[in-house]
Amino acid sequence: MTAAIGLALKAASCHVRNLRTRLPFRYGAVTLTRFPLLHLAVEVEAADERRDGGFAADNLPPKWFDKDPAKSFRDNVADQLASIRAAHEAYLSGGEAEASLRIDGGALAVGSLQAPGYGVAFHPDLDSLTPLAEWSFDSLEAAP
Repeated sequence: MTAAIGLALKAASCHVRNLRTRLPFRYGAVTLTRFPLLHLAVEVEAADERRDGGFAADNLPPKWFDKDPAKSFRDNVADQLASIRAAHEAYLSGGEAEASLRIDGGALAVGSLQAPGYGVAFHPDLDSLTPLAEWSFDSLEAAP
């Protein structure tokens, strides 16, 4: 069995790209025509001081994070971003020697999330994206 690997998150940044669907996409009570795509770039350090980086991205669609019919798309995105910011702060607040994330036998050991890691050789052009701190929901509505 492979020994667990401790990773400490050293840096993380979020960037957003506004996207439109080619065709309206209906799921549940929602018809999706536009949405923000959040990109996350991270730098991690292993216990032996090796550093590496990685990227992930996901949609911030309406009624996915919270199914409350009283909440608007704008409310849904705001709630998702509040959760992302809280996680960002929590992972970055770990001590220098403290591992925030453990990989054991190829699986992430973070509570209920137990999935093998996936990776691709893709490095997004973060300069072409809007930093999360500068993005607003209004930019999504104004997008052509």
